[in-house]
Parts: sequence; C-alpha cells; structure tokens
Amino acid sequence: MKKITDRLHRIQGQIASIETSIENEVVCSDVIPQLLAVKGAVHAVVQVYLEDALENCIDEADTEKLKKVIKTFIKNS
Repeated sequence: MKKITDRLHRIQGQIASIETSIENEVVCSDVIPQLLAVKGAVHAVVQVYLEDALENCIDEADTEKLKKVIKTFIKNS
C-alpha cells in the first residue's frame, strides 16, 4: 500500500501545480500536458491497486464481485 499512497501524494502535488497554473492563467499548451500526466498517473494507481485487490482482497468464492471489478476496470480503461 505504501507504493500506492506514495503515488497518490505525487498526484496531489501535480494537481496543486495544475490548479496554480490555471489560477495564474498559464497558457493551455503548458497545462494540458500536466493534465494528461495526472490522468496517466491515476490510471497507473488504478492498475496497481486492482492488481493488489485481485491478489489479496477478493475472496475466490466471490466470483460475482470479481466479475464486477473486472468489468468496471475494462469499461474505464
């Protein structure tokens, strides 16, 4: 979990930077790459978290829950 929380802290810093850029009316060509970087970072956190959940958190007997998680991930990928 430390790996995930470290990534989330980094994302928070990126978002704070984006917020400051927008408040200071920085040109969009500088803000958009930052937004895309955050999107990629969040996607990476989802992948790491899902991998951990599949290995450790979901009871093997709970196939419906597993199917729902996989379907949600695929839909939002």
